[in-house]
Amino acid sequence: MEITRNAFADTIEGDDPLNEVMFILNQTAEKFYGGVLLVYTGYKPKTHRIKAYRKYAKHISENLYHVFRYPRTDSEESRLFKILNDAYIDARYKDDYYIAPSDLKKLISKVEELEAVVTDLCERRINSL
Repeated sequence: MEITRNAFADTIEGDDPLNEVMFILNQTAEKFYGGVLLVYTGYKPKTHRIKAYRKYAKHISENLYHVFRYPRTDSEESRLFKILNDAYIDARYKDDYYIAPSDLKKLISKVEELEAVVTDLCERRINSL
């Protein structure tokens, strides 16, 4: 997450597009979901879809699943989750890609929450072995 936060700060200072930061954030979320799946199941899906990772990890913890209250609870959460999920392709390849700095800040906060949940779950699982 530190790399993402630093990239965001550097990009904002330079008034550059936030595409790369959004892609890095997508990759960070993918790594957290993939890591917790490996620790709990020994399996990591071969996908870049955050939506798929979230579905695979649903059985591990309600807290993990509810970092994003997508799809039913909140339209803002759904919108943000879609931005994160689509960033693997959109942030790199869409010429007109745009993400508002305020949305990126919200997503960074959500992925930080994901990091905390995953860290706690993995530490507990590893310590129980």
